Amino acid sequence: MITANRASLREQVQDLGPAAVVDAALSGDLARFCGSRLDGARFVGADLREADLSGATGYAIDPRETGVKGARFTAPDVLARLDPFDIVIA
Repeated sequence: MITANRASLREQVQDLGPAAVVDAALSGDLARFCGSRLDGARFVGADLREADLSGATGYAIDPRETGVKGARFTAPDVLARLDPFDIVIA
């Protein structure tokens, strides 16, 4: 689990690796994960409103449990956000 102040968290997000970010308020300027390798990172109950995950890879977010309104994602990684809904994309 990542617990950090704003400055140290910004240094960690470029290569977050396997971690769980639980109930964290990361909206706006704090949530800039552009181009980051987040291999195995899981965001659970986090506030990622207005977050920028464009170009980020390897993360898991369940949009039913995590605030993502206004967040920016890029394909193909954004398609994985649909996994919890058990749908088929062809």
